[in-house]
Amino acid sequence: MKKIVSSLISTALVAFGSNSASAAWYEVTGTSTIVSSEKAARIYALEDAVYKAVDFSGADLGGLANLAPLLEDDKSQYQFIDSEVRQIVIKDQYKSGNQMVVKARIDIYPTAKACHNEQYKKTFGVAMFDIVDPQQAVMGKYTD
Repeated sequence: MKKIVSSLISTALVAFGSNSASAAWYEVTGTSTIVSSEKAARIYALEDAVYKAVDFSGADLGGLANLAPLLEDDKSQYQFIDSEVRQIVIKDQYKSGNQMVVKARIDIYPTAKACHNEQYKKTFGVAMFDIVDPQQAVMGKYTD
């Protein structure tokens, strides 16, 4: 009996204590102006929501072009395999005036292939110097 209880406790600790996944859910709102049709405005609002989530998460923005054709189907949930955006769940969509609003929950797995700008911050120094000739301060090519 003691062995069964200890094995159940250790299994529960392993199951709840593992943090191997680094995915994050983002809840965002995308908007688009209704110009030609509500269907097109919904697609643009959904693309806006995905862009906002990917930009905020620091994931690679280059993969969004591959997702755009897949968002044209009128679904409430999208799943992707070969993308940093793994899942999109439409929570709400409505029309407000001439705007289409889409609220979505987006699951993002950022990869190590992406170039994160926090890693490449650069500093530079500016020294004061005297301008001898006013033409030194002119932008562009100067010829006499």
